[in-house]
Amino acid sequence: MLCYSYYRARSVLHPAVVTSALWLVMLVLYATIDHGLYPLSDKFHIALLCWGLPLCIASLAVQHIRIGIPIVARGEANLTTVAILQPIVAICVVIATAAILYRGHVYDPDNLFHGIRTASVISLQGGKHTVSFPIWASLALEITNMLLLPICLYLLFIEEKRNWLSIGLTIVLVIYTVIRSNKTVIAQVGLAFLCIMWYKKRINKRNFLFILLALFALFLTAHLLRRTSDSSEFVFLDFITMYLFAPLPAFDHVLNLHHPLIEQFHGEYTFRAFIRFAQWFDPTITGNADPFNLNYWVYTPVHVNVYTTMFPFYADFGYIGIAIFGALYGATGGIIYKHMTEGNGASLLIYSCLFYIFVFQFFADFGMTYFWSIVGLVIGCTLLFTKVRI
Repeated sequence: MLCYSYYRARSVLHPAVVTSALWLVMLVLYATIDHGLYPLSDKFHIALLCWGLPLCIASLAVQHIRIGIPIVARGEANLTTVAILQPIVAICVVIATAAILYRGHVYDPDNLFHGIRTASVISLQGGKHTVSFPIWASLALEITNMLLLPICLYLLFIEEKRNWLSIGLTIVLVIYTVIRSNKTVIAQVGLAFLCIMWYKKRINKRNFLFILLALFALFLTAHLLRRTSDSSEFVFLDFITMYLFAPLPAFDHVLNLHHPLIEQFHGEYTFRAFIRFAQWFDPTITGNADPFNLNYWVYTPVHVNVYTTMFPFYADFGYIGIAIFGALYGATGGIIYKHMTEGNGASLLIYSCLFYIFVFQFFADFGMTYFWSIVGLVIGCTLLFTKVRI
């Protein structure tokens, strides 16, 4: 599938190429490296076929379908909009950083980064914070998360400005990313830069290795900073194993469970982003508050609580769910990629910002799980190109 995907797409950035290459490398490494994890059963390989084939076929098929670009995202960027948004984002990121630091201090005065991580997990699980932000601080957080990364990518690689503002915002982006103490966000930012630099042919072997090393260093830094005094002893090999390979046998464990995963209704994992709207009609609906670990950690024998991108779709709808959402992810990624290669700037920013979803399939689902964050990013990228005056 990798050879056919690359033959049709002629690009390593295409969703089909990324997906097939990723899983080929993962399976080969898993079978050859002495990682100490449990072997994968046939059920895992069947699930992977249900995911990979529809994704690749759908992403390649949409290349031959004429799909229009929304009028708000066509053409060149709106320079007036960009100029107005830059100082707004600069102010918002300062407020957002202060708010995150304050909440982290409240949750854990002894370890700020552990407190920030704790607050992030509570938000992900839909819990209620002991510290609530005023509306203006919450708005600053949303604006920062929507626009900081797209504006940095736009200034550096589309408008190609290397002035104090673009460099300053990029430095602030890195600092803000580290402060959030979230490895997913670090991956998103690093892979967004890698994707757009590769597409723009602005990367060489030296830059490529530098970005990968910087990404790994930030991963390790975030992991170490949020550790507490009662955390287990840090073992570097276990760190690599846990984040690179362990999600595979963890999902294989889920596939071989003999008890139901559903607590209330089919769709509670996949569509958990919409539960708040369903509660308008039925307040008793809660869904599963924990989208990742089923309220326990899997022993693989490394303890892990992530189960690859396929988990929520299998938990809700079985193998057919994996295939359907594989096709949906492939078609969506293929459409954005198609518009990007046709020269659409908004699509280039959107694809770069969401590139990590395809690269980190082996880890967890970052599409439906973070649905509203993705919607915000898409709006932020599109806003830079809308012709509506603000």
